[in-house]
Amino acid sequence: MALARESKGNSEMPASIDSSGSPPAPRVRRRLSAPARRAQILSAAAGCFAAAGYEGTAMDDIALAAGVTKPVVYDHFPSKEALYLALLTGLSDRLLEEGRAVAGPDVRNREAVAAAVAVVVDFMAETPAEAVLLFQPPSGEGRLAMAVRAIQDRASVGMAALLASRAPGSAAWQQRFGAEFVKAGLHAAMLWWRDHPELDRASLTAELDALVWSGVGGAFALAQPTPDD
Repeated sequence: MALARESKGNSEMPASIDSSGSPPAPRVRRRLSAPARRAQILSAAAGCFAAAGYEGTAMDDIALAAGVTKPVVYDHFPSKEALYLALLTGLSDRLLEEGRAVAGPDVRNREAVAAAVAVVVDFMAETPAEAVLLFQPPSGEGRLAMAVRAIQDRASVGMAALLASRAPGSAAWQQRFGAEFVKAGLHAAMLWWRDHPELDRASLTAELDALVWSGVGGAFALAQPTPDD
């Protein structure tokens, strides 16, 4: 019996040695680049802010969600406010840039509106935490609220510029008013969809496209003859 136990013990391979008889290579922890680490922290922060709100989120929460220490978070962002504003600025710029990309100068007006609406719906469907942060900013008159409004104003200016490129004969106030109207409507629709997820993405996109086109397309006379006309 003793020999049997010894034989069994010799036949088992220790966990630290592979089948070749050599110990496994040491695991190397890959160090993220500064931009990659920053993006990781921003992504984690979006989930935290969306779940608990700005006031209910601490830097400790963000560090834990990102899998880093709090000093690492402070290496990239000097304060929670700075992190929050950087997050909203990046999301707003990203959404506007994607809208510009799909509604380029070679795209007909009708197709440009449909494509831009789809960008907003896709953003909500694929990154809901980030979308809610952008579409439901904090209210009030404090420094943070004013800074967030400035980010939203930049987005409106960008949308107004897109309208100006499509309707060069329109007045500046019409372009800005149209941008505010479309932006507020899309944001409200996305928050409504969050509470009514039973509506599928394709149906929502089609309905929003029709509404935006009937409003902006008519007000700015964006309708163009088809190539066959």
